[in-house]
Order: sequence, then structure tokens, then C-alpha cells
Amino acid sequence: MLRIGKPSARLAGILVLALTALVVTETAVLATTLSKKGGPVTKVKTVTADDAPTTTSTSFSNVPGMSISMSVPSGQKALFVVTLSAVSVCYTEGVLCYVRLLVDNNPAPPGDLIFNSNASGPGAHSMQFVAGPLSAGTHTVEVQWMVDEVGATFQMAERTLTVLRSKI
Repeated sequence: MLRIGKPSARLAGILVLALTALVVTETAVLATTLSKKGGPVTKVKTVTADDAPTTTSTSFSNVPGMSISMSVPSGQKALFVVTLSAVSVCYTEGVLCYVRLLVDNNPAPPGDLIFNSNASGPGAHSMQFVAGPLSAGTHTVEVQWMVDEVGATFQMAERTLTVLRSKI
């Protein structure tokens, strides 16, 4: 006769371990890591703005005042580590407010990201981006923003954009 009842403590432990291994394996498969290395920081540029512009655009457009030109000396390559910090608010329930960083009109890792949502409310937010290796010449760094729903509003005040140039 087959008896079905409570599993033994040992069997329960084995099941927990198996499920944990499955979750860890699935998480490891889905995660990606980008690793870049640079040398000493050779230049820093920053801009700040204390106005409070808004956007209602559902496609990416430039954030006012959040652009920097940074040069890489002749014969060198560089890595740019860029930080965007701002007090922001995403108006309208259920809305997501996105930012991205462009270097020479190309999105920089980690790419398009949710900078704020109506659920998180107003507050100080910050994100770092990495671009490179970049060759000699002048490069333009720009922050863009958008909302994911028509009629929504995204506001950024007290903004700071900082670019660190690291020699590779």
C-alpha cells in the first residue's frame, strides 16, 4: 500500500535545494555583465542646471542643459564614465519616465532606463553610464528623456551631468 503524507524533513530539504539551484541557474542565464577598464582620470567636466523643465514627449528628446563636449587627445583612447543626477518627478499614475545617454548620437550602456515612475514619486535620482573605448577627437555627450504614455509629464530639476575621462 502506498502512503501519501507529509514529506520527510530530508526530502523537503532536497526539494528546497533543487528549487534554489533552478532559480539560481535561471537567474545566472538571464543576467549579463559588461566590464570595461580604464586608467587614471585625465579630465572632468560637469554642467548643472537649476531650472525645472518638463517633457510630454513619447519619443526621446534632449534634456535642456544636459550636454557636454569632451575631447580625447591625439593618439589616445578613452573611457567616459558619465553620471546624471537630478530631482525628478513622473506625473500621472502608472507612467514610466525614461532617460538615456548618447555619445556621438549612439546610446551608451546600460541604454534606455526607467529613471522615475509615478510609483516612486518625486526625489533625487542618479545613474551612471559608460562609453568607450573612444578614439581621439571631440565627442558629444547628451542626455535624453521621454514618457511612456501620451498626456504624461516628466520633470527634472536641479540637474547635474558629469563626465570623467579615463585614459585607456
